[in-house]
Amino acid sequence: MSVEHCVHVTGDRAGQRLDRMLCEAIAELSRARIQSLIEEGCVTVNGMAAKASYRGREGDVAVVSVPDVRPVDLVPENLGVPILYEDDDLVVVDKPRGMAVHPGAGVDHGTLVHALMFQCQNLSGIGGQLRPGIVHRLDRGTSGIMLAAKNDAAHERLARQFAERRIRKEYRAIVAGAPTWSEMDVDAPIARHPSERKKMGIVPTGRNARTLFRVMASGDRIALISARPFTGRTHQIRVHLVSLGFPVLGDTVYGKNAADRFRGTEIGIRLKRIDGFCLHARSLEFRHPVGLHEMRFEARMPDDMNGILMCGGINEEEWEK
Repeated sequence: MSVEHCVHVTGDRAGQRLDRMLCEAIAELSRARIQSLIEEGCVTVNGMAAKASYRGREGDVAVVSVPDVRPVDLVPENLGVPILYEDDDLVVVDKPRGMAVHPGAGVDHGTLVHALMFQCQNLSGIGGQLRPGIVHRLDRGTSGIMLAAKNDAAHERLARQFAERRIRKEYRAIVAGAPTWSEMDVDAPIARHPSERKKMGIVPTGRNARTLFRVMASGDRIALISARPFTGRTHQIRVHLVSLGFPVLGDTVYGKNAADRFRGTEIGIRLKRIDGFCLHARSLEFRHPVGLHEMRFEARMPDDMNGILMCGGINEEEWEK
């Protein structure tokens, strides 16, 4: 049986966007979850379907129908994903580069979801049949820290932290070139590229996106960059870095010509062996969804990235500081 929430629009709520108003009125549903329900046609206003951008009027009655979670039909797979922490509410893993987070077009096995279903006793069902437990995501070509929820209450609370930008993330990227700056705060909106539909780009009318970059070490034609994203746009770090002229090594979407600089070199040989690109989710800080205590986790960079750094003249003391 689905659960229904009925929200009456009073004077203090009039004029608010529907998704924001419902998020404030229904504590157990995150804004992202409400937006998803609106898109699925599970939200009505005065008996009619409404958009997330609808501005409520005094006297309106909004009904949110939260459907039962669909059973998961995926077959668990023993893929040996490293688990950094696990309790009754969540699990923190170190996702290998080259592994998709969840099934999708052309991907029906070997994903992080398949691995978690094998390694964990249960996962939140809010993500739906193909994304159980998944609160956020990393690109297939990115390695590092990921967080998954093991029950629906934890899922909602963690999703809310992400939506409200209260989760702190840090990435490490190896880029082509050596920046002359030590720190760069990039605040540039991102949207779908106007002519290349598989890419994102900096577009004046796009959604706000901000990333703080810090040069950790520079070597022979490459640099190690720390990236702290304050927003969570698709391909945000990769797009912002290439806009500065420093594409992520191995990124064939945004920096395909960068590989030419290393043709015939040891770095170039190592790059060909990488299933993805040199971007790693290094750390994640958040508040436990039940205990409410602060938690922080780190994942060391994979050996293939370490090897490229050494070939570029950057030693371990510099990249682990």
